Formats: sequence, structure tokens, C-alpha cells
Amino acid sequence: MLKEVSQSGPALISRQVLQELVIGLRRKVARPLENMEIRKIVSELRDEWEVFVNNSKSLLQSREIEDRHKTSFWDALILYAAQESAAQTLYTEDLNHGQMYGAVRVINPFKL
Repeated sequence: MLKEVSQSGPALISRQVLQELVIGLRRKVARPLENMEIRKIVSELRDEWEVFVNNSKSLLQSREIEDRHKTSFWDALILYAAQESAAQTLYTEDLNHGQMYGAVRVINPFKL
């Protein structure tokens, strides 16, 4: 799936998602990965994809998204990164598959 996303056009990942990925690979999988493996994955993503970094504007705007769409603050930060980067599609399992959040459509990659 990641290769397909990369090949379909410019790909973006937020720093927050990279951080969540690291935690997931260390603690939330059946076979946690070693730090060296995790560094390799994160390095490859960082090198191939643009990384969106949140700032104080992100925090304030995400609060508005959280209120408007009734999402968690953390999901609102991800939505903000997608919107601010003019992404058309956000791949996540945490939001409603097919729903539009402003100009961003959410796709659950596990439903494809």
C-alpha cells in the first residue's frame, strides 16, 4: 500500500504519524521491532515522503477542526496537516472511511 501511495503522486506524512508509528512498532505489534529496524523504516519514509511538522498554528487550527468534526485532538492534528498540505486523500483507519473533512477524503486502507 505504501508503494502505491508513493507512486500515485507526492506523498506526505506528519511528524506525529511517524512518532505514532515508532510507538506502534515497538509496543503494539505481535513481534516488536528492534530499534535498528525502526530507524530504517522511519529513515526511508523521511527520505521518500515530505514530513509535515506541527507548529503553534497547527495546534490552534486543530482545535477548530476537532470542534467542527467532533474528532479527537490527535486526529484533528492529522487532518490539519493534510488540509494545510493540500492533500486530497488521507489514509487512516481512525476516521470514517469515505468521509470528506473539508477538501480531504478519508480512505481506510484496510477496507480496500
